Amino acid sequence: MKSLLVKTLALAVIAAAPALAQAARDIDLGKDFDSLGGNEKLYKRAKALDPENRVSIVQKRVVDRDLRLELGVNYGVNAGGDAYVSTQNLGGNIDFHITPRWSVGGRFYTHYNSLTNEGRAAYEDARRRRLTDPSDPNIRVSPTDHPERTMLGTVSWYPVYGKTNLFDLAVVQFDLYTLAGYGRVKLKSGWSEAITAGGGIGFWLTQHVSSRIEGRWQTYEDRPDDQARRLNVGILTVSLGLML
Repeated sequence: MKSLLVKTLALAVIAAAPALAQAARDIDLGKDFDSLGGNEKLYKRAKALDPENRVSIVQKRVVDRDLRLELGVNYGVNAGGDAYVSTQNLGGNIDFHITPRWSVGGRFYTHYNSLTNEGRAAYEDARRRRLTDPSDPNIRVSPTDHPERTMLGTVSWYPVYGKTNLFDLAVVQFDLYTLAGYGRVKLKSGWSEAITAGGGIGFWLTQHVSSRIEGRWQTYEDRPDDQARRLNVGILTVSLGLML
């Protein structure tokens, strides 16, 4: 009986040996991935483990962005600023990519304004009060000094770069970027200097098609009642562009 048990254990070990060896190779490969091993090394190990499956590793940038011009159209919305005014933006952007890390450019917007719920309520309340006491000089609503156009010069830095497989259709390159800029805002009352800073993510779909999602903080002065007032506005834009 003892001899039979020893033989059975020996056969089990022999049968399990290939699976144990494969598991050891898998563990070693996992360590390579965990330690961010080089592409070439991972490629060879993956091919050795499973030579029948195709392994593709992207090693270079999909889109060349040395000395290239990017033109785009954008749509955006403003948050903050005058509580009585809701602002949407339609415009364009231009970026000259000096290197894949740096670009200079500009942002141009035409603003479309409407009263917020708070603004409509204030004006409606003032209208009702005037009907009951038209001689009361205190019945008024502070006027708005809404933006009409914006022009900005910008500098962008792209510190984070990556790629993703888009539904097995294409490899899409993307960059996370920051930007800073200076320009002017045309208000109902006239022009005001503006400073902006923010960031976003740029997708480079092909050598000639790009898109962006961008968020910025922007500050400028408006002049309702001829009194200067500092506004801080958040701006979110999406754009579609052409790489030349």
